[in-house]
Amino acid sequence: MKEIQLINSTLKTQVDDEDYDWLNQWQWLAVKRKGSYYAVRYEQNKDGSIQVVRMENEIMRRAGRL
Repeated sequence: MKEIQLINSTLKTQVDDEDYDWLNQWQWLAVKRKGSYYAVRYEQNKDGSIQVVRMENEIMRRAGRL
């Protein structure tokens, strides 16, 4: 397990070793929703709109489970 620092807080998230380099190419933020913190990043779509991308969804997509 390795840790990724969430850039807007003192929080860190643990990720598997094999996902670390891939996830660490982006900067991740801590966002609190309904009492829980999530690691997210923002991505600009081709139409200029902004999309919230949750780390857990990126991991599941990469594993072919989403």
